[in-house]
Amino acid sequence: MHPTSRSFNRRATTLKCCWAAILAGAIQQVPAQSEPHPVFETEIAPILAASCVACHGEDSPQAGLDVRSASALLAGGKSGPAIVPGAPVDSLLLQKVASGAMPMGGSKLARAEIEAIRRWIESGAQTERSVLSEPAEHHRVSPREILVTVLSVKCLLCHGRRVQQGGLDLRTRASALAGGASGPAI
Repeated sequence: MHPTSRSFNRRATTLKCCWAAILAGAIQQVPAQSEPHPVFETEIAPILAASCVACHGEDSPQAGLDVRSASALLAGGKSGPAIVPGAPVDSLLLQKVASGAMPMGGSKLARAEIEAIRRWIESGAQTERSVLSEPAEHHRVSPREILVTVLSVKCLLCHGRRVQQGGLDLRTRASALAGGASGPAI
């Protein structure tokens, strides 16, 4: 094999490895979309109104616990706070409904309702007011944006508009697929 051919093969292998690393890194850095956090007024209040307000409502809240608002749950009753935002395991409300001890005398909460309460507490016990006051979510970076940035910073100096070492132009997908002197870059 000619020494120049070995050099081209090494460069081609190195370039292919770089592409694989860039693509793998780009895919791993994009956070997965998660489901929205439950909000008290729209998802939790209706569950509590249907099953808990009869005993823990306006007229005579049992054990001093009023479940009609998130702030009342935070204040709690005679046993202390009913919820600990961010800590479902430490939240008395979740312990009682998950064990089936509450609602007392009525039908138990459905598994989906208990899960909604757990997720609400785990996500910080958000209310509509707290959701509206949170800063806007940052722009999520796509794998394509990461790839374009890495190519611009690391590759286009030698394989761009002014210089195209090895005949390789990485400015477009088509030219990267076409490759250079050692074959396709992708």
